[in-house]
Amino acid sequence: MLFKTNLPAVGSAKWWLPVFAFFLLGTQIFAQKSSVFFIQLGAFKTVPQEKVDKVKDIASVFSEKTGKGLLRLMLGQFTSRPEAEVALKEVKKRGFPDAFVIERPAEKVPTIYDAVDTHANQQQTPKPGPAKQSGNAYMVQVGAFSGKVPINEILALVNLGNIYTEVSDNMSKVYVGSFANRGATADALAAVKAAGFQGAFVKEVPLETVKLLIEQKQNTPQVNIPVAPRYASVQFVNSITGFTLETPSDSVEMSGSIFPVTENVLLFQGFLRIKGDMYGQTLLLRSENGGKNWTEVFLGEYGYDIVYLEFADDQTAFLVTFGVVEGPGALMLYRSDDGAKTWKEVAEIPKNEHYCTPSYIRMSDTQNGTAVYDCFDDALRLWSTTDGGKNWLYKGVMNKKAFEALPPYQGRSENGIYATLNGSVFFKEVPANNALIVYRLNQAANTWEENFRISLVYRLKDGKILPF
Repeated sequence: MLFKTNLPAVGSAKWWLPVFAFFLLGTQIFAQKSSVFFIQLGAFKTVPQEKVDKVKDIASVFSEKTGKGLLRLMLGQFTSRPEAEVALKEVKKRGFPDAFVIERPAEKVPTIYDAVDTHANQQQTPKPGPAKQSGNAYMVQVGAFSGKVPINEILALVNLGNIYTEVSDNMSKVYVGSFANRGATADALAAVKAAGFQGAFVKEVPLETVKLLIEQKQNTPQVNIPVAPRYASVQFVNSITGFTLETPSDSVEMSGSIFPVTENVLLFQGFLRIKGDMYGQTLLLRSENGGKNWTEVFLGEYGYDIVYLEFADDQTAFLVTFGVVEGPGALMLYRSDDGAKTWKEVAEIPKNEHYCTPSYIRMSDTQNGTAVYDCFDDALRLWSTTDGGKNWLYKGVMNKKAFEALPPYQGRSENGIYATLNGSVFFKEVPANNALIVYRLNQAANTWEENFRISLVYRLKDGKILPF
């Protein structure tokens, strides 16, 4: 099966949960596969440089010590054995007749520190160098964008290196780097492609032409906890009426993540659930003062979860909910034309079979959208709309390459870093005890500063949700 979106997992005790929950892991599955494949070229006392140069265009070459004074050279990585077997035939033709395919657990995969630099001294293992201020440096070009830059998807790559941008000829180019040499980029390049940027490639970039967007060390907030942390005020509009518990608890748990629109307008998407219950209720909060006060702006529905939220422009936003009670349910598309203050139902997104689950949902603009379903038969069903989601047309089965080429979308960041729609202000969320701490990046001081905290636990009284 193929997976594209990073949809949130939901709870259920039904028979389909293991398969459904596995699907809902989305893009994380690409990044955390149980195993990957390499071609073992052989074990050598020194790197056979001329022979290695003949295969380096197929994939990256890695080395590891065997404990016997030898270096094991491996070519990869490949996502499947059949893919590796195809490459193996070419490797044997180019001077490694005894090469063979090996399988490695994900936690034992070589990193960029093990990459063989075919232009450096054979006894040295290249490592990513520190960010320089001038000269040239090797980077992975994530993409070149003429329109909207998928900033949140790009911020998820900050664990690979610094994020740089370059604007030229009305194009915004985004890079991950910098690395000391071309060989050290191998692991980062593979990770960027696995994240959905299939056109990524390695490039030597003049540093004076790029702008540092966010540093790798900013992946982890380094701040002092305030003496008196400021908790946000939340006003719930909807009551909780649905639950599966015989005796419902008086405690309500909130779960979700922030969605910055501007530095002042923030959203919180997720769900509310009575403690111990199997399912939750749709939740969308909105703040107009940078997170100090929040108001519920979407009609919460029990047994539904938000699986897609994106702005097409400054005011137009789309949201999709997915029913999860008694198996995969309906997908409902909603639209807002006032910056997510109010929402209107557009239509139900049709499915081929009731048990099909969404692998990809995206409104590319105010009129055109795509929905791809996995119906558990190794085929992907493609639907599209050209009238803002009011009507959907079944286009047929989508092939793997076309699916992988779809523009990546990630509504919920894997590393908790988010940017506003214009990419000028950065926030980071960090879970704490019964709260979510939200930091804002002070770009002048190059540090994260705590902005606010939002409680994740409330009390239930007569169906109404109140603070403790």
